[in-house]
Amino acid sequence: MWEHISNLENEPQENSKEDRRLLQISVVSSNKIRLEILKLLSECGPLYFSDIYRELQKRMNGNIKRSTLAFHLAVLSNIGLVRNELERKGRKLSKYYLTEDGKEILKLLHMIS
Repeated sequence: MWEHISNLENEPQENSKEDRRLLQISVVSSNKIRLEILKLLSECGPLYFSDIYRELQKRMNGNIKRSTLAFHLAVLSNIGLVRNELERKGRKLSKYYLTEDGKEILKLLHMIS
């Protein structure tokens, strides 16, 4: 058994597009906040962290903390569904954008539901 595992470790990791899509779909569909973030960015376009927070507070009846939002944005960013850019307007502001992968995942989830 251990031989098989060590052989897998030595083989090049091949992350197919289908595997990546399945991972992205499962990460988004397993959490309402992540899905709402993607929907919000799709509807409104790029938004600052504070704008996302304010809108999600309305959509989720005030049941979200800033730290929770930051965590979920980081997860979505790590799997390539959103990206953020730091802007300097007297202070650092993070602006979040829906990526092409994010748009595609939303379409797929809409077709499934």
